[in-house]
Amino acid sequence: MDIDVHEIEDRIKGQFSLGHATLFWEDESGEYAETIASIDLDGGAILDATGAELACKRTILRERPAHNLVVYRSGAKPRFQDDFLYDIKLAATPFTCKMEGIWASECGVPMTLADALAEHGRFFNSKERRKALAASVLSKTDDRSLRLAMLAACVGSRAEIPRDAVRDVVKKLLAELGRGQDRTLRVIYECGLVTTLWSEIFEVVGYAAPTGEDPTLEDLALKMLKARCADLICDSVPLKADAARILADLAASSRTSDSYDSLAREYSDAVVSSVGTDKRSMESIGTNDALAVFDDWIITDMLGRALDGTLHAADAQNELNVRLHTHWFGDYVHQYEALAAAVTTLEGIEAYKTECTAATTEREIFDAYCANWHRIDEGYRSFVNAMRNTTAQFRRRANELVSRVDDAYGKFLVDLTDRWQLHLMDSGVYPPSTIPSQSGFFYEKVEKELPMAEKGKRLGVIVSDAMRYEVGADLSTRIAGGALSSGRVLVSASCEGMACMLPSYTQLGMAALLPEGTMEVDLATANVLKDGDATDGLANRQKVVEAAIPGAMLIQASKVLEEGLPNVEGAPLVMVYHNAIDKRGDSRDTEGEVFAACEDAITQVMKIAGELLRAGCGKVLVTADHGFLYQDGQVEEYNFAAADGLTDLVHASGHNLSHGRRYAMGLTLPKSDVLIEYSSAQLSLGGEGRFAFPRGITRLRLRGSGARYVHGGVSPQENVVPVVTINRVDARQTAECTGVQGFLCGRSAITGSTVTLDVYQTEPCSEKVNPLTVRVGLYDPDDASRLLCAEVQTLELASAAQGSEERKTRVTLHVTDDVDDCVAAVLRISARVGNTNQFDAEWEQRLSVNRAFGNDFDF
Repeated sequence: MDIDVHEIEDRIKGQFSLGHATLFWEDESGEYAETIASIDLDGGAILDATGAELACKRTILRERPAHNLVVYRSGAKPRFQDDFLYDIKLAATPFTCKMEGIWASECGVPMTLADALAEHGRFFNSKERRKALAASVLSKTDDRSLRLAMLAACVGSRAEIPRDAVRDVVKKLLAELGRGQDRTLRVIYECGLVTTLWSEIFEVVGYAAPTGEDPTLEDLALKMLKARCADLICDSVPLKADAARILADLAASSRTSDSYDSLAREYSDAVVSSVGTDKRSMESIGTNDALAVFDDWIITDMLGRALDGTLHAADAQNELNVRLHTHWFGDYVHQYEALAAAVTTLEGIEAYKTECTAATTEREIFDAYCANWHRIDEGYRSFVNAMRNTTAQFRRRANELVSRVDDAYGKFLVDLTDRWQLHLMDSGVYPPSTIPSQSGFFYEKVEKELPMAEKGKRLGVIVSDAMRYEVGADLSTRIAGGALSSGRVLVSASCEGMACMLPSYTQLGMAALLPEGTMEVDLATANVLKDGDATDGLANRQKVVEAAIPGAMLIQASKVLEEGLPNVEGAPLVMVYHNAIDKRGDSRDTEGEVFAACEDAITQVMKIAGELLRAGCGKVLVTADHGFLYQDGQVEEYNFAAADGLTDLVHASGHNLSHGRRYAMGLTLPKSDVLIEYSSAQLSLGGEGRFAFPRGITRLRLRGSGARYVHGGVSPQENVVPVVTINRVDARQTAECTGVQGFLCGRSAITGSTVTLDVYQTEPCSEKVNPLTVRVGLYDPDDASRLLCAEVQTLELASAAQGSEERKTRVTLHVTDDVDDCVAAVLRISARVGNTNQFDAEWEQRLSVNRAFGNDFDF
């Protein structure tokens, strides 16, 4: 054979450079016997001990010809009891020029195991695999640990613990299986490591093939999925908790979640067939998210209960919170939201029926609406929005529920509107002095603030067209919950109501929000004069406002959203006019999108408010010109008011008359039982006009106009508008998150396969107490990042229940065999820090580990 002397020299010198001063080269074939004389070691020496062991030993011990020394011996190895150099050999570093020896040296494998590498030649043909094996910190001191380290190198695992390495191997194989690939499995077979693969999987996961059959990845994946559903299926597979741990990691990683989804769908039917019908309820499934069908079962269960009246709003919201952080929630979020909103709306309407008779004045109705009844409108809006985003299949299944909600909401609107109209003129004039009025907004909320151009004393006002009270209240709640992004500025938010002018349409509402003055409606155009000044359009409003507050700036929201806020350095007051809701609602083609427009309005207004706060506004007010009525179902014929003579007057010459769906105005109006008529003076307006409104929630006929979204009339939904106040505050004034505490169920010792605790939300959520996201897990006390359970449970603590027992959530953690490496474990509840992705420990309990005792009795 051709022998490369220089390569041998380099390899020997490489060993010397690693601090190995004495090398023992056992050349059984003697193929290098004639080569050693030509090897130059630059100061090192080679002693040929072949046939002269005792002389060589004396030379080494007495004379040591060089610090770096190679002891070479050719021929068959003697028995150790006959070997005069055995002690020298034990003290020296083995050296060989066989490929197995080269591989062993390169990869940090003991030379005593070099011969075992021959059967894995394909593994060492890859430079990347050799490099990975060399870098591995896994033990390589015996055949089993060496082959496991090689197995880990095949998948690029950097694990430091054998169990973690096996998890990495299984995750890589399942990830490829989910994508229809088998590259890594083929490499493992080609490298002669398949026996090691399945034996290690048995040790860590507990999987073994049925008797007489070969193990397969497909069978492993199915049995692991069944094991993850062990609490639901009757023929569960007794795998270890590591099976669930591996699948949970696979599902949680953005790089492998698609593979998990594919496997879950592939084997779903095989798992589902083992789940009894009695286990297909939301209580039985709990937080289990192994399969997408589990969410479908929960939705079906909740829908059935909603229809038979046994699903309560608190239970529906709690279930939504329980499922919020589960794997498939994103595919079902709108169904959950729709069901929660439906029962919330229906319960709110039932509560209204018992409360409404106590409100016998316009002020009492106003206060009750602002305090509670507006939530029915919010629930209905949430329901319609969510239903729009659900699947066609779910919409067909929920058709009866939709009809119930639409019918109940329609009756609620009729009853509340009738009561509001009955008491509207109790004081003889509208708006009554007992209710905060839109006409006093500028003086009470703007001028009294004494806005100045200085930073922190500047005032921002956002007027959002048609933002009715419930939308403003929702906006306030979200801001108080931390949804507003304003850099380092901390804010608080609150919402109060005020009555808008009648008729409740844009031009009049916008004029009312300007500095005080007498308003008069142009009956032909519907434009409004204030103390004789025009108020339509931004330029006219700028003149009116600047006359009261010099330097004030009025801006269109579209410009702010597209280009950002302009320089407002010298402005004491910045008013931004926003139009998302009315713009979409007033068109027959897009009126069905009005609730989606409300969501857009909330998002956009928060963005504008953030800009104003960063620009030096110490306070930002959000209000509206009017509200609106909207019913998602088709408007029936009986919901149209037939006002005889109205159409004739509109077309007659000499009559300044105009009307919308919910109002009519002119110098002369037809007399009709379906209309309520007021004079200008009764509505706190100048001029001689007369104003009429359909009774109840009926509409006037108007060609080319939509009929589901309407405003201008007399109803709390149209007439009560929000004043949201957003203040800069210090940290002490911001809303706090609820707290969390844990209560261990059982002894403070781990003796079996599970640990159970109750997670307790210490305070109910409210406007002043925000929800809290927590994670529950079992950890190594010496390594806070080392998980000792199958998966971390993530919970959303958002209950508003007053009862403490209703704010408890039971969590069961499945313990992995990692816990057996520890004398103790830490049960920890961690809470999210603000709006970050960081979680800090909030509650901990140390548990002793004594599974040797417990497992004997863990049936």
